[in-house]
Amino acid sequence: MAGKLQVSVIEARNVQADVGSDLDFYVRLRFGGQDIRTDIARQSPAPKFLKDIRFDLEGADVLRVEMLQVGPKGDLIIGTTQIPVQSLADSGTLVQWFPLKDTTGAVTAELCLVLRASQAGSPMSASHVAATEKAKAQAIAREEAAARERARKLAAKRARRQRDGDGGNLPLPLALAGAVLAAAAVYLWRKRPVYYEVQEGDTLCTIGVCHNRHYEELFQKNNHIVSDPHVIYPGDRLRIK
Repeated sequence: MAGKLQVSVIEARNVQADVGSDLDFYVRLRFGGQDIRTDIARQSPAPKFLKDIRFDLEGADVLRVEMLQVGPKGDLIIGTTQIPVQSLADSGTLVQWFPLKDTTGAVTAELCLVLRASQAGSPMSASHVAATEKAKAQAIAREEAAARERARKLAAKRARRQRDGDGGNLPLPLALAGAVLAAAAVYLWRKRPVYYEVQEGDTLCTIGVCHNRHYEELFQKNNHIVSDPHVIYPGDRLRIK
């Protein structure tokens, strides 16, 4: 089957991590002779990967997905799953949490993927892009909510210690300091740069439409990479915001 397999690796949850290693994870995807890894998501029990990948459909019919934890003596496989591509051909864009299993068959994590198999020459699907962006936004919102909740609990714990005479005299109330730190973390997360990796068939116009940006704005942000707004190349990493 000629065409493209579009895969977006969003996030993981319920991860049974190795307690002797840091909470650093990545996902490895293999399809035929193609082998691609996400960046490492560091120090998170619910890692966000937010990685978009395209595979050539020819020469394989099963996508193998592994999630690994970076270890001091070698990376550890948390769990794996295999996804038959034929099942995606007639389903359009699929957004799903896939269970990852260890060698005993026990579920050791769940991984959210956005998948779409498209025929050769098909343009980038607006519905697929919209589904991917929605899944990413939900993952980011969950991360922000978790950061606020962690900061709230930490501030409450410190406030109790101070109230009980175990916190010492500090120049600022700890509850207020915790709230300020939480707000700063959320602000920095929202203001972080967002990038997109150019895929075959993309143009600045189609990328701009999918991300609600004018192509001239994208050109201005990336003129150190793109010299001609009408010519971009697969693999270019463009800043969106």
